[in-house]
Amino acid sequence: MHRVMIALAALSLAGCLAAKLEPPAEDHYLQTRAIAERCDGAYYDAPCSPELREDLEAMCDQAEAIHALAQGRDPGQCFPDDGGAR
Repeated sequence: MHRVMIALAALSLAGCLAAKLEPPAEDHYLQTRAIAERCDGAYYDAPCSPELREDLEAMCDQAEAIHALAQGRDPGQCFPDDGGAR
């Protein structure tokens, strides 16, 4: 994941590419968060397993960081309470 974050950080410096990356990054973040919330709310037929819940939280963290990079923000600011890690 660290390699992905470094690559995306470099991409965020290229204004045109960052502008193109921002909408899908935001969509990915919103969709991932919605799935995680539905998992909590028993939206699906059965409750999500702890393993699936853990995977969804990791995906949410990654999506949030990618969205921050696309906007030119420090992804560490996504998680101010714990210094950048969830």
